[in-house]
Amino acid sequence: MPNWIGDAVMASPIIAIVKSQWPGAKITIMAQGAICSLFQNDQHVSSFFTLDKSQSQKEQVAELKNHQFDFAFILTHSFSSAWLIFRAKIPYRMGYAKDFRKWLLTDSLPYPRSKTSEHMIATYQKLFQGFGIKERQEPRLYLSEYEKKGAKTFLEKCEIFSDHILIGINPSAAFGSSKCWLEERYREVAKLLLEDPKFILLFFGDSKSEEKINRISMDLGPRVFNLSGSTTLRQLMALVNECDLFLTNDSGPMHVACALKTRVLALFGSTSPEATGPYNQSRIIRKEVNCSPCFKRECPIDFRCMKSITVEEVYQTILDELKASKILL
Repeated sequence: MPNWIGDAVMASPIIAIVKSQWPGAKITIMAQGAICSLFQNDQHVSSFFTLDKSQSQKEQVAELKNHQFDFAFILTHSFSSAWLIFRAKIPYRMGYAKDFRKWLLTDSLPYPRSKTSEHMIATYQKLFQGFGIKERQEPRLYLSEYEKKGAKTFLEKCEIFSDHILIGINPSAAFGSSKCWLEERYREVAKLLLEDPKFILLFFGDSKSEEKINRISMDLGPRVFNLSGSTTLRQLMALVNECDLFLTNDSGPMHVACALKTRVLALFGSTSPEATGPYNQSRIIRKEVNCSPCFKRECPIDFRCMKSITVEEVYQTILDELKASKILL
C-alpha cells in the first residue's frame, strides 16, 4: 500500500477486486503501521505485514520469503518498494513501470503522464485491465461495532446527542500549506455555524497541526471540541463516521470520510479534484484560476486559488448540503 493515508484509501478498492476475482485468496496488506490500521476489520484481509523502519531490508526480504506469497500488487511507485519485492522472489509482481523499475516487475503498465488525466482511484484499478477485469469499486473502510459504540459513548460524555448537528472540520493537510484554506476563514465559518445552537463542531488534525487548530478554535465556546493530536487514526475514523458533514482540505482525512460514506465538503486549491477529489455524497469548491492546479507545497505568488473561496460561500454550501439531506430543516 502507498505511504500516504489518502493514497492508501484511493488504492483500497484493489482489495475487494482481488477477493472477487480470486475468492480463495489470502490477502496480506503490506504497509507502514498507520496505513495497516486503516484496513482493520476489512473482512477481505487475512493478515498484515507491517514495515518496521528498525528492520534492515535484508531482514524484511527474509520475512517476506517465509510467507511464500504468490503474487504482489505493488501500489507504491518507488524503486525501493519494487526492489524489496523482487529480492523476496515473489513469482508475480504487478505495478506501474515508474522510477526505472520495469525490469523488477513481471507485469507492468506505463504510468499516466498527466496528473489530471484520470482519478487516482481509476489509475490503481487500471492495473487489472490485463486480467480482463472491468469492474469498478469505490473505496470502503470498515469499523467494528465496538469502535462505533466507543465514538457514541465519547459524544455522549461531551453532551453531544442525536438532535445536534455534528460538523467535522479538518483545516490541515500533510502535503503543504498550498492545500489549506486560510485559518481565519475556517474560524469565521465556525462562528457563523455556532450562531445556531444545534451545531457542534469537532476539529480534527494530527499533532503537527495542534497549534494551528488551537488558533482557529480558541475561545469559540463549549460547543467546539479540538481533537487535534488526541485521537488515533481508528478513533478519528469512528468519530468522522458520526459526523453529519465533514469540511476539509484535500487531505487523507477527506478520503477517509468518503470511504466511510460521510458527507464531505472539500476545498481545493493547488491540487486537482479530477485526480484526487472526493467521489460520493460530496461537494467541491474550487476556483478556476490560471495557475491551478500547480501541485506545489507552498504558493509562490498570491494564493489566489484559496483566497478566492469566501467564508459566505463555504457557510452557505454547508447549509445547502444539510438541507438537501434533510438534516437541517
